[in-house]
Amino acid sequence: MNDPFQTLHPPRRPWLIDAETLPPGTTMRMRMAVLAPTSKAALRIAGERARVLDHRPATGAALDEEAALLSRLDAANPVASGAERFARVGDAALIAPLHVRAAAPPPSDARGFDALPGVLLPSRDERVFAVLDGAGIFGLPEILAQSGLDARCLFQGKAARDHADAAPWLVELSADNATTRRLLRAERALKHGLFLTSPVSLDGLWRHLRKFTMLADPATGRHVFFRFYDPMVFRTLIVSMAPGNIASFCTGTRAMAAMDMAGGFAVIARQDAA
Repeated sequence: MNDPFQTLHPPRRPWLIDAETLPPGTTMRMRMAVLAPTSKAALRIAGERARVLDHRPATGAALDEEAALLSRLDAANPVASGAERFARVGDAALIAPLHVRAAAPPPSDARGFDALPGVLLPSRDERVFAVLDGAGIFGLPEILAQSGLDARCLFQGKAARDHADAAPWLVELSADNATTRRLLRAERALKHGLFLTSPVSLDGLWRHLRKFTMLADPATGRHVFFRFYDPMVFRTLIVSMAPGNIASFCTGTRAMAAMDMAGGFAVIARQDAA
């Protein structure tokens, strides 16, 4: 079947663009899809509406949000904009540079948030989240469904239907919730999760973190699953990633932590974090 984008005259192709819009009083980050013959033309079209941060051709796009954007493109409508991701005004307290540190293991009698490194304890207008790995926590979807906690699977569509039991789940933790206390008391949950503090809503953080569930393999160009929420992967990530990439990954967060091999925590946090 011919690619419908290639039947247009003059030939145009789809491009995916990350951009910032500038409404009064704040800055919002969003994703756009643009139909244009060249990257230069796509950037010019997008630049009329927003400040472009990054762009790439849409060939091989596998994420659901990208597919939804691309489905809205046609000759009469060469631009499609996704939902605003989150207000960068929420990053006002997050401008300090990031650094890596270690945190000691929690006390054996730690309960609830006391089981997490102190740097993760929320201040005003912040929340504590976890990305939990269903592959390491038996029955995680059912546990979360009965927990009363706000949670969303980071997979969507067929991937979520086929792999929900082994998928990553973003959860907003609550200090006074029984499931939170049970999860943080169980070593298995601590060993199979990434914990973070952020002023961003669960929906905004979900949209941000979903960008990292699949990455392009440089050798083949194909998209593969990326288990950034696996503590071993996270520990490798924060010491080997280029500064610009780690800053992008940590956008909207004040601190992230995952358990290390000694039972303590590997932490990446803003310099001004306690």
